Amino acid sequence: MDGEPVNAKVGDGEITFISYWATWCPPCIAELPSIDGLYQDYGDKISFLMISNEDP
Repeated sequence: MDGEPVNAKVGDGEITFISYWATWCPPCIAELPSIDGLYQDYGDKISFLMISNEDP
């Protein structure tokens, strides 16, 4: 959130949900409730990685 690059551990024996996301993208915004539902159901079993190239 501070605009600093972050290294994320992906595929190291864990399930990772990856989404390329943008604030201006209507389909991205429309899928947020579904992603939140997944997080509510599986947040302790799945790593969620949301990627954007927008400014923080």
